[in-house]
Amino acid sequence: MDMASRDSYIAAHILVRQAAQMLVGGTGNHVVLSQRCSTCNGQHGKPFIDKWPDVHVSLSHSAHSVAAAASDASVGVDIESWDKVRYGELREARVFAPKEKIWIDSLPTEERDRAALRLWVRKECLIKLGRFTLDSLSECDLISSPPHDLIFRDWDHASSRSSGAVASAGPASLRFLD
Repeated sequence: MDMASRDSYIAAHILVRQAAQMLVGGTGNHVVLSQRCSTCNGQHGKPFIDKWPDVHVSLSHSAHSVAAAASDASVGVDIESWDKVRYGELREARVFAPKEKIWIDSLPTEERDRAALRLWVRKECLIKLGRFTLDSLSECDLISSPPHDLIFRDWDHASSRSSGAVASAGPASLRFLD
């Protein structure tokens, strides 16, 4: 892992603990973030907060940005750099449903990468919520049949050249820290 990736990884972990702390109240370092794989019991998988099983958390990091979410409802967050996500690569990776491909292909060429990015960060949120896996993303059609039990909030952040999304089972507010 290069230094920039390590720094954003650490920043995302700090930010998600701060978001959870804001939700549960209190001060100090009493919010402990853990991860445990439900399949192999390894220290990866969906993050959770020790001592607060009803607090749902999610985090994401890219080269120059981090995102975190904490909620009393299921939540998933993702952020990606504008320069990293290319429609052609995602199209070949079979992450889009047929109608999503038709919609993106109908856009002017210069708009396709950004449209693909918007769908991609939303789909990453759904993976983090346990709704899909990387292998099943082409079955997820956000154009024709978006999940009606979730609220999506999207953003673009020009100074970091990144876009993100949060999907939650309840209302979500966004706050940007520069």
